[in-house]
Amino acid sequence: MTAIVDLRPLIALDADVLIYSVVDHPLGRRIRALLDDNAHRFSGSTLLLPETLIKPTRTSPVEREHLASLLANIDLEPATQSVCSVAVALGAKYRLATVDAVHLATATETGADAFLTNNRNEFDQDLIDEIEVLYPTDLPG
Repeated sequence: MTAIVDLRPLIALDADVLIYSVVDHPLGRRIRALLDDNAHRFSGSTLLLPETLIKPTRTSPVEREHLASLLANIDLEPATQSVCSVAVALGAKYRLATVDAVHLATATETGADAFLTNNRNEFDQDLIDEIEVLYPTDLPG
């Protein structure tokens, strides 16, 4: 029996783009269209769970429900020792905060084709060479 391989591009997600996708924001509409197009696969760190769900759990049950629904369709990868070791190297190289380093390391370690973030201050497209960095403004409008 032959295993079926999903050849759709894999895009790793940062927390900010998931949050934008559930609020009424121009960038959110672009991200939501990408998430709904079925032409891509999506992944991210398990750290997306607390990073995206803590605040809406307190303040907005509807937003929390939307985020939880999105997260259910994303391959969430654990922050393993290997991922965290890569996060140390990437965090030091690019001066990243811990969670940002883990997100970038997860993307690179899982073989993602690109990393989607709106955090331009931390993730400079011209500097990071381990993976293609995309911003929501790079997506079709």
